[in-house]
Amino acid sequence: MGGGIWVHEILSKFTNGPHWKEYSAREIRTCFNLLFPDFQVRRLQYVSIPYFPANTFEKKLWRMAERHIRILRTNIFAEIGLPTKEHGITMVPSW
Repeated sequence: MGGGIWVHEILSKFTNGPHWKEYSAREIRTCFNLLFPDFQVRRLQYVSIPYFPANTFEKKLWRMAERHIRILRTNIFAEIGLPTKEHGITMVPSW
């Protein structure tokens, strides 16, 4: 579900939320649908990007679990397309 405040709250009141928020796949899709309908979210995929080596048994076990259970993966790969530009930004933040 993402971490922090909801996408609708970011757009309805002034906040620094977009800079620190952890977005879920659903929230990425919602954000693009609300603000930029010209963009098409073509693919969202949970991925695991190992930043540090798995040098303990626990870390190796966690990485193995991530490979098999996608929701445990900590990053999202988003493929966004812009086939046509007709609408521009449709929802302007109230602030």
